[in-house]
Amino acid sequence: GKEVAVTSIETRFYQAPWQWIYAPKFIEVAMDNQVLNSRAEILERDALHANVKLEVNQTTRYIYLKIPNSDLIPKGKQGAGNKPWTFIDEIIIH
Repeated sequence: GKEVAVTSIETRFYQAPWQWIYAPKFIEVAMDNQVLNSRAEILERDALHANVKLEVNQTTRYIYLKIPNSDLIPKGKQGAGNKPWTFIDEIIIH
């Protein structure tokens, strides 16, 4: 409940399309009940992970993450037409 300085938020998503697991395209962040005010595109991807690091440099009591699930699994992929799973690793706040 007390305010702390936050300089960055990091997280990582697991990707395994053959198991219907897809990383989101972006995440959104809000601080202290404000409207979502930061959006981080997920640019760094490898075969199994998608990494996100968002620089925020703000003092806050609460952090809210909105992580929209990916669209339906595309045609030709395992599970096509279904909603994929989203698996997040840890959330690191500095």
